[in-house]
Amino acid sequence: MSGSTWGPVLRDMRLLYYSKILSIVQYASPAWFFASEHTVRQGHVLKSLARRLDMLQGKWLAKISGAMKNTTRIVLRKELHVFRLSEYLQMKTISNHAKNYDTKHAQEIRTARYRALQHNMSLHLFHKLDILAQQLIKLAKGRTQCIKENLAKAKAKREKEGKGEAAQNSTGDEKDQDKDIWGDPACVQERRLAIDQTAKDILNYRAYHEWARYQKKHRKRPLQEQILAIKEPWSLKSLKYYDKLRTRQECTMLLHCRTGFIGLRSHLYRVGKAKTDRCPYCENGPHSIEHLFLFCGGGDKKGVEMADAQRALYANVGEEHFNLSDIFPHHPEKAVQFAISTFGIPQFCKDNWDDSKKQS
Repeated sequence: MSGSTWGPVLRDMRLLYYSKILSIVQYASPAWFFASEHTVRQGHVLKSLARRLDMLQGKWLAKISGAMKNTTRIVLRKELHVFRLSEYLQMKTISNHAKNYDTKHAQEIRTARYRALQHNMSLHLFHKLDILAQQLIKLAKGRTQCIKENLAKAKAKREKEGKGEAAQNSTGDEKDQDKDIWGDPACVQERRLAIDQTAKDILNYRAYHEWARYQKKHRKRPLQEQILAIKEPWSLKSLKYYDKLRTRQECTMLLHCRTGFIGLRSHLYRVGKAKTDRCPYCENGPHSIEHLFLFCGGGDKKGVEMADAQRALYANVGEEHFNLSDIFPHHPEKAVQFAISTFGIPQFCKDNWDDSKKQS
């Protein structure tokens, strides 16, 4: 239903991943997925199988995003704001266990398990899962308590400012927060929601720090080799850049430019697919995104067209934003239109920058 330059836009393809792929993979996962960190006991999913799931996820994300096959997987997850599959399934298992932890059935199972294995409880798979579920519940309780305190502070501030009448007419959400959802048997849905939100916060925290470690390692490279995505922290903001684009072709070009995995000689030379990294137009610099946007004069082949396109982009973007770190976040639609019309990548246009493959 989609190729790299045709079909639904990136956000719709991401929705397809969540609704059709992830929903199948995570089906009944709390019953079968519990990753092992230090052991290979029965009932655990082995590390090799968890890594296999992560590898499959990388292939799926490359397919739905239109990225090149060898695009670094963590960069793809960052651009699409998707969590690592093994960690997502692990947290799904823990949160499901936490949501059912205080039910009568779960309590009876724990009692029976304790009677049978009271001297070797640490050997049982669900013993560790119980501990992780208790920790998640504790964090969820702290989260709801923090929300209550913030609402109380906001209410006190309004009253201090003389808005007593507005404070009395508080919203239903504020009244709901006054309830003790952890002690009220009728607040099952509220407890489940708090646990789910806390689990998502933990996944975001882990993804943020995994990405920060990758950034720190990647920054050791020369400045010109740094990809645009590497300069930004893990957040949903990167996905919003694609909302301004109207076609699949534009989304794919933006993704290629931001990840650095693109059909230009600078990248193809690094992966052994080109004999040189020199710009085929001017021969005065590397055939890279930065060079084509800011420095390339086009040479004899494309001089007039390149100069006209650069002037038009400069006029639309403005002097204050005329650098790659500003052009792509603030004017993604202008940036990809310039790239599609001037880069000459065969995937996006018929006018190939490398018509003679034998001379590349």
